[in-house]
Amino acid sequence: MFERQLPLNVAFCLILAPVFWGGNFVAGHFLGTALSGPTINLVRWLVALVVLVPLFLPAMMRHWAQVRASWLRLACLGALGVAGFNTVLYEGLRLASVSVAAIAFAVTPLIITVLATVLDRRIPPKRLIVGALIALLGMLAVQADALRAGVAPGGVALVLLAALIWAVYSVALRRGTGALPPGPGFLGQVLFGTMFLIPIVVFTRRPGEVAALSVQEWSALLYLGVFAAAVAFLLWQKGVAVAGPVTAGVFMNLVPLSSLVLGWAILGAPISPTEILGFTVVILGVALSTVPDGILLVRVRPAALAALSVLAIGAPSEVVAMVPL
Repeated sequence: MFERQLPLNVAFCLILAPVFWGGNFVAGHFLGTALSGPTINLVRWLVALVVLVPLFLPAMMRHWAQVRASWLRLACLGALGVAGFNTVLYEGLRLASVSVAAIAFAVTPLIITVLATVLDRRIPPKRLIVGALIALLGMLAVQADALRAGVAPGGVALVLLAALIWAVYSVALRRGTGALPPGPGFLGQVLFGTMFLIPIVVFTRRPGEVAALSVQEWSALLYLGVFAAAVAFLLWQKGVAVAGPVTAGVFMNLVPLSSLVLGWAILGAPISPTEILGFTVVILGVALSTVPDGILLVRVRPAALAALSVLAIGAPSEVVAMVPL
């Protein structure tokens, strides 16, 4: 049951980690003009290793037999979650705005649910199908409006690819890292992912790009490594251990929301009424599909959400122009 209230410190962990991950979009977009996606990702994880190695290396050495037995699984997870996801996301953020990228990424919990349903060979419930269509329509409404406004379609495509990679990584992570505890298992993923990134950066880097970074750009890289990688993972691990993966997963919807707010507050990125409407439709659709009945405080009528999503996809700019905001 879900009546038990979360301890305040656990709720704080589950809120703060997605906020840090939301800042990942802002910092990645800010750095996109100075560094390539693979370079941003490699420097980020090198910074994170400065925090993670002292914390988890002793435990990794104590579990070395399990590390050797799980090396292939750790390598695959590192290729997906460490090397692949952030590299593709940062490349997408070089071409798309923070708001457009955040709304595209908001369908990630839905993709995770769909993948898990397919892999578990279950017949998807009607609520999942309806919610999936609503979230997809909301996301398409914003992306269609953004493309008409001149946003590069490649940026949107890369962010959606990043969302798919993260969904595959999350589903694979459900199967765990063998007998390894979470801390050493995560460190193993980061070490493998970093090794995969090094040859990519050597092949794709622009000469002198790191040496020419400003103080603000180095600060953004430090944020990515310390807070968006190391600290966010530690907070999330603590929160999931107490709240469980189902309840904790609901808090992942804070990632696109915090991206939108932080992009507006830090970069001055405007949030249009169309994006607000589309984001609302996406989150309602995702919630309808992925949030257990025990967590929902009120029953939401799928027909009402479907009508709202059709309204948004039909002519979003014209519709929101009629609403006094």
